Amino acid sequence: MLRIYYSVIALALLSGCASQGQPTSAFATAKPGCQSETREIAGQVIKTDFCIRAIPFKPSQYLVRVNDETAFQGDDYQRVVFHKTLKNGTASGSCYELIELRSGTSESNVELAQLSSDLIQGCAVKADSQGRSMAFEKTPECDKAFYPGLLPLLGKVVPVETARQCSVSLDGKVVFSGNFHFQ
Repeated sequence: MLRIYYSVIALALLSGCASQGQPTSAFATAKPGCQSETREIAGQVIKTDFCIRAIPFKPSQYLVRVNDETAFQGDDYQRVVFHKTLKNGTASGSCYELIELRSGTSESNVELAQLSSDLIQGCAVKADSQGRSMAFEKTPECDKAFYPGLLPLLGKVVPVETARQCSVSLDGKVVFSGNFHFQ
């Protein structure tokens, strides 16, 4: 009987720890880290905390809180896109990879002239002052042109994720926008 009592207490303590504070504490030393932004919308202060925790060889973990309510908690096994009704309104957000196309022989980005027009247009790839491709967001629209556009360039061009561009809106008004750098 005493054994069952201790088992029940241990289970209650463990479940309490899992539901209180653990998501936040897991992100306390997260890399690339956490960012916060506070904005005033319609006379109301909205504080958004956005955390990403990269784990080698596994999907990165995410925690998004708006005024201390969890808007999203999950991973990027699939593209991060969320919509959730909270006390203050409907939160929606997303994260897109920022990709650089680097030359296979050097660390510099490839010249825009080396890329197909479909890839340039589909992914909105821009050139810097030297004619080299700049980082771009890998959006769902970009996905359609990304892989077909890179296939003929395999071995010559290496796609490198340099950051994630993440944003959160509350009832259509942006309450957070930030880059998380992975390098």
